[in-house]
Amino acid sequence: MDLQEKIISPVTNQDECKLLGKLDTKIILSQYLNDIQLDVKRFFHDSDLNLYECPATGYRFYYPPSSMGDGKFYEDLEAYCKGSYYPQNKWEYSEALKFVKAGDRVLEIGCGNGAFYRLCNKKGIKHFTGLELNEKVVKELRGQGLDVSDIPVEAFAEKNIRFNVVCSFQVLEHVFDVHSFLSSAIKCVEPDGLLIIGVPNSNPFMFKSDMYNTLNMPPHHIGLWNKDSLEKTANYFGLAVSYINTSTFDEYKNWFLYHRKRLIQKNKLYNLLKLIPRPIYKLMVRAFASSIEGSTILAVFKKI
Repeated sequence: MDLQEKIISPVTNQDECKLLGKLDTKIILSQYLNDIQLDVKRFFHDSDLNLYECPATGYRFYYPPSSMGDGKFYEDLEAYCKGSYYPQNKWEYSEALKFVKAGDRVLEIGCGNGAFYRLCNKKGIKHFTGLELNEKVVKELRGQGLDVSDIPVEAFAEKNIRFNVVCSFQVLEHVFDVHSFLSSAIKCVEPDGLLIIGVPNSNPFMFKSDMYNTLNMPPHHIGLWNKDSLEKTANYFGLAVSYINTSTFDEYKNWFLYHRKRLIQKNKLYNLLKLIPRPIYKLMVRAFASSIEGSTILAVFKKI
């Protein structure tokens, strides 16, 4: 790829983006093979994968978009996870339900195996439509009586059907053309309706300094979101922020081990931290856990 190529923001479609760094695809290929036994070399045709930042929103994304995962990749990943890739209960589901009323018409973009639909149904929400590109899952959901379409949100938006609530959980980080996705999703929201977005938080401890976190890189994730970039993106699209928060932090052990490792790399004297017993460091981390962001962000935007 030409190093002088100008990369335009996939959020604004107009701002020239800043190159933040390059990732060695050999490392990425090795990690996917070692960590989850997946061969992903078909997604990488260059020796480097570039990470860019949108100047208007602070949204970070990988380039080129050809590194984005395809249907086969997600089928393989789901098989590796043995059914756990689509969990039935998520923090963002319970939070989102607080903003959905029984009489609302709800559209979920990327409804997966219908987990959120079933929770809505329990709450008495009868008007629920799902969009899902996994043909196998669509067939199963239709067999369960769910109104689900196997078309992209861009095509669905052309039907001019409006909903009180449009939601999407753990989808936006897989989308390269953010502008097209959000424009179409907003088109499906009626005036004063809500757009609810749940994404992984790329600000927690494991992502701040680790550019090579396997499932936070292509072909799994093509974009990296945090609270600030979500808020600025909402402002760009003329949405009002009604709510934005991260899940509760509870990864005490991982947090401590991660920071202990980083400190030891700087100074071997920090090896003394290994002497701290688990009950003690859990109490230490728990004491200021409220100041540490969790791994998921939920944002609720109002269409003005």
